[in-house]
Amino acid sequence: MKLFLLSIIPIILIVKLNFDAILPIVVYLQFLLIWCQAEIALKQHYLFAVQFEPTFITIQTNDFLSPPSQDFAITLRIKNTSSNPAYSVAVTRVLDHSIPIMPKEWENKITRSHWINLGPNEVNVLCQITDVDYFRNKQMEILYRNQFGDFRELILLFSNDTFILVPHVVKEKGFLLNTFKEIIELPDLLFLKWRLNH
Repeated sequence: MKLFLLSIIPIILIVKLNFDAILPIVVYLQFLLIWCQAEIALKQHYLFAVQFEPTFITIQTNDFLSPPSQDFAITLRIKNTSSNPAYSVAVTRVLDHSIPIMPKEWENKITRSHWINLGPNEVNVLCQITDVDYFRNKQMEILYRNQFGDFRELILLFSNDTFILVPHVVKEKGFLLNTFKEIIELPDLLFLKWRLNH
């Protein structure tokens, strides 16, 4: 679809103008070149900004409750493993298959630390989960602010009594460069699809 959108203008020019379409097509290609240069500049800015983002790991402690109960609570700590600070770190939502659950359904099953700040290599308690069964196969959203004040999110996946931290992923900007990338990767994807079907 993207390739069709990019090629529709030259096609229309060739159909309408025949050989007189050469100059307008050259102008159009120059426009695409300028567009590419602008997107490359945006990507360079993004790559520069990424080095100032904090990175995290979680540390999980299982605390068994008093007998005769066989249940346990989970204390979840978060550590900033980078040299960049993180501000206002907190659990903000619980999701079931990416659908947010109303806070009144889960707030009494978890004790959250509100808006903690993490300097480089600092560790702090993020939350304690008292109803472990409720959170199985659910996701928890963590919000934080980087040093520029931009909000970012992390996702915690809870499976087999273990939390897996999924870092913030920024979709690469740039319609044109992403289209060229998809065109380059298309033969590999088609070959992989062929291999899976044979």
